[in-house]
Amino acid sequence: MTKSKALTIGKNQLTYNNYYTSEDTLLGCFTAPEAGKYQFYITNNGEAYSSFHILDEDLAEIEASGYFNTIHPTEYVLFKNYNLKKGEKIYFYIEGDSSYYDDKLLAAKVDIQLVSPAKPAPKMSKSVLSLKVNKKTTLKLKNNKKRVIWVSSNKKVATVSSKGVVKAKKKGTAYIYAIAGHKLYKCKVKTY
Repeated sequence: MTKSKALTIGKNQLTYNNYYTSEDTLLGCFTAPEAGKYQFYITNNGEAYSSFHILDEDLAEIEASGYFNTIHPTEYVLFKNYNLKKGEKIYFYIEGDSSYYDDKLLAAKVDIQLVSPAKPAPKMSKSVLSLKVNKKTTLKLKNNKKRVIWVSSNKKVATVSSKGVVKAKKKGTAYIYAIAGHKLYKCKVKTY
């Protein structure tokens, strides 16, 4: 199995000259630069009958593209709606399907597009906060458009308003919770 070629967003050319069906060829590896939904166009532009596959990081097949016929060198296969995490790898594998085409050019173009970036998950503006008694500060739930309910675990130590304004009442430790979309987010507040 030959070494894979690094692929990027956009058009990539993959080739294997003098291919023989007794050999396997791992053509390309794409590493997602950011989380999101991707699609891949694979176009046959070689001289041989061939099939193309997509493999996961463990080199297990997750999609078989079917068959490319050299009579139609412009035909392509579209793989769409692949949700990838940042840094996740996808491999593109090509193999000839007939020994009649041994010693030929096995080639493909891979066009990779980011269809829609993943939406960032909601998170607290701070996960830990130090606050002097009688002082105030405001917490925010970032990347959130839903209604937020603010709650203090210990109102004697710190209170929080409906707008996320935290006030230190006395020395101690409390947790401020933001509840949105049936999920809980927290910030540890140390007062002094």
